Amino acid sequence: MMQGTPYVYEGEELGMTNVHFKELSEYEDIESINAYHQLVEKERVVAPEQMLEYLSFMSRDNSRTPMQWSAEKNAGFTDGAKPWYGLNPNYLQINAENELKQEGSVFYYYQKLIKMRHDSELIRYGSYELLDPNDEEVFAYKRHYKGQTLLVISNFTEDTLERDYEQDQGELVLANYSERQERSFKPYETRVYLFK
Repeated sequence: MMQGTPYVYEGEELGMTNVHFKELSEYEDIESINAYHQLVEKERVVAPEQMLEYLSFMSRDNSRTPMQWSAEKNAGFTDGAKPWYGLNPNYLQINAENELKQEGSVFYYYQKLIKMRHDSELIRYGSYELLDPNDEEVFAYKRHYKGQTLLVISNFTEDTLERDYEQDQGELVLANYSERQERSFKPYETRVYLFK
């Protein structure tokens, strides 16, 4: 998943999220620390609280927090006293153990994606056709192979958007919302259609 972009199933964000550290001392990433010192202390163009908010989206430390295996001590990551990097406090709710209990979790969604790629020559070998390359909100493309077409439409915004790629002519094979309107895409909604 892209940093800062949630996986959404049925409108609920799932999967590990970026950490929102409250103090600069909690960060390990030297670029984040240097940027803080430069913009907050030296140039004084950003307030400390605002810079910490920026870092919660931009810092590489977001992808370095310990894997959240469970709600146990240290997120089940280690039996040691303390992990090298700070834990994301939401590990009590968001962790692998809980993901396995939710039908629409990131784990099961990726399991479906892997199976589709493994089972489909269309996905593996199909030619790629980007639709609307100037659309900065929706990423849509097709794959073509042996008379079949796969259409993928992803809304990368927090807004509901309207798009028509004649998706109503295809068979829906994967989605992260069960309720949908054919031309309307909810925030972070992705759908995959097959045309035979």
